Amino acid sequence: MVERSVHIGEVTGPIPVEPTQSIAVIRKISKAIKSGD
Repeated sequence: MVERSVHIGEVTGPIPVEPTQSIAVIRKISKAIKSGD
């Protein structure tokens, strides 16, 4: 959880994101990567 939150922070920048939003972002990125391949 912590590592993923830090990774999301590095990607989006210094923007405060709620845990629920972070999960949604992770899922969107995962789908984008899978569809990209």
